[in-house]
Amino acid sequence: MMPCCTVGDTVLVGFDPHQDLTVMPWIRGAMGSRPIENDEIVAGHSIINEKGGRLTFYGKLFTIAEKLDPSGFEYFDSSVFIPMEAVGEMVRNSESEDVAELNVPEGAVSAVLVQFEDGVDMARAVLRLSLEMQDVDVVGALETVAGVRQRMLMPVRMLVAASVVQWAVSLMLVGAVFSLMLAERGREFGLLVALGATGRDVLKAVFIEAALLAGAGVSAGLVAGLFALVLSGRGLFSMAGSVFVLPSWPVLLMLLVSVFVFTFISSLMACAFPLMRVGRISTFESLISRVK
Repeated sequence: MMPCCTVGDTVLVGFDPHQDLTVMPWIRGAMGSRPIENDEIVAGHSIINEKGGRLTFYGKLFTIAEKLDPSGFEYFDSSVFIPMEAVGEMVRNSESEDVAELNVPEGAVSAVLVQFEDGVDMARAVLRLSLEMQDVDVVGALETVAGVRQRMLMPVRMLVAASVVQWAVSLMLVGAVFSLMLAERGREFGLLVALGATGRDVLKAVFIEAALLAGAGVSAGLVAGLFALVLSGRGLFSMAGSVFVLPSWPVLLMLLVSVFVFTFISSLMACAFPLMRVGRISTFESLISRVK
């Protein structure tokens, strides 16, 4: 007997591409206005075959029309979405002795997604559907999203608060270290002034040095953070049975640039007070007196 499927560990999902609200919006931009044909499927990200590849399910050959981006949910990423008309053909093919058996009652539907118009009271609509269809479990999308949001709200607030505290402490540490570094180089600055350098010249040189140190430190921190992020995504999340999805490269690049600019400016802000002390003429006069 012929095996049912070309690939194993795959979830087959029959859907109506003309009325679907979950899969088609994600691939409509790539496919344009072209509809999915009866012999085409949409594959999850974990399916090893690429777009245009061929897969056989219950005696019917399909072509992968599009592949979805990773979602972080393994059951969704390992799914194959098949038009309902093709599901009927698969059932008929399985009635022969050469194909594995597939039992799907005609007209059977496991889930229906309903999209309401703007202005509809969701709570009243869910209640009415629950009363009219007592054999059907009605779940409101807003309730699901609200539950997830509520569970994530406290950890996010704690993370933001910890990040603000860490940012403030880091500014104070950078300022203190830079101030100590300048204090240790008092004789060097005094010699520069004695040789004819003005306060502006010394201040400019110190500012360039601070900018170079800040840029190098931020760059090293970003590289280390990105490396740790990739390692934790492949290690800790995998051990926990979850899938960690990195943003797309354009989004990731935008985040890295934003973090670099913010951290770089914060580092220069931390050095502002020590730099102001260096720029005072009275400071240079005292430095010259130390050299003498």
